[in-house]
Amino acid sequence: MYIIICVIFKVQTSHPQPQHTLALVVACASFVSVTSELLTFQHTDLVSGEVLLCDRCPAGFYMRAPCTPHQPTVCSPCPVNHFTQFHNYLPKCLYCSTFCGRHQVVKQECSALNDRVCECKEGHHMRADFCVKHRDCPSGQGIKQRGTPVQDTECETCPPGTFSAEKSSTAVCVAHSSCAASGLREALKGSEWHDNICMSCKEQEAKGTLAPLRGILAAFLSHGKLRLGKMRKLVGHVLGQRVAMKRHSEYARLLAAVGEWAQAEPEAGLRRLLDTLRGLKYNMAGDLEIKISEIEKQMRHCESAEKNLVESKNQDTRTEDRENRISL
Repeated sequence: MYIIICVIFKVQTSHPQPQHTLALVVACASFVSVTSELLTFQHTDLVSGEVLLCDRCPAGFYMRAPCTPHQPTVCSPCPVNHFTQFHNYLPKCLYCSTFCGRHQVVKQECSALNDRVCECKEGHHMRADFCVKHRDCPSGQGIKQRGTPVQDTECETCPPGTFSAEKSSTAVCVAHSSCAASGLREALKGSEWHDNICMSCKEQEAKGTLAPLRGILAAFLSHGKLRLGKMRKLVGHVLGQRVAMKRHSEYARLLAAVGEWAQAEPEAGLRRLLDTLRGLKYNMAGDLEIKISEIEKQMRHCESAEKNLVESKNQDTRTEDRENRISL
């Protein structure tokens, strides 16, 4: 840096405008002064009483003895687990006193040049001097910016045509599946928290009108953000029995129990769930009613298409019969 500044200074001194030259002279002089202060220190020699300008010891060393009129400053390297980070005239090196705490890992180990440096471990970030877990983006949201050791996860609502079905600190929004690409129809259009449900009319007729609901029912309840007490109460009504589970995993197990119930329950039971939610006065009853209406609307399209197909076949048969009679 010193050389660069002085080279600029020499170039500018030939410039016809003296104010530029003066500014650079001051800048260069100031730099030399500051640098000199950082690399030296004043010391009064105990023998002669003379005030000396001694060199400081470089980083990684400490001062074993100050300079005298006859010898320069004596420096020694820092011992193990000790350091000095800058030029100094310390009588001993500093101890590496930083130790990584809960949810921290070593980012840089102690050396002669630096103290130990810690950072939050994977999945955590620093907040108010503590490492805390990155926030999970709820279903319907994906990560906009992944969390780092110093920054929390940033979430964003999944835009139209994409979804995120899980609560996660790493999952991004992904595109809805294309039913047409699989030769199927959308039995239930996807949302920000679930994928398109693809199913042929024939399959849905065989499995029941509400078949598309079975695979997303647990996710529906999870997305509704029911508190544990309300979820426990709902499952008690749905399964007709009290479910005893450990608290730390209870919510996930309750959702799993609902998912298993939805796969095995006759369609009439699925429809009664709507009445159960209404009876418990849960707000999500309205959302479930909308899903059921969407499914039934798509099913009516199947029925209409089937009716048109039958009528078309009957018309073809009548036309063929009429042509046969004419030919006779």
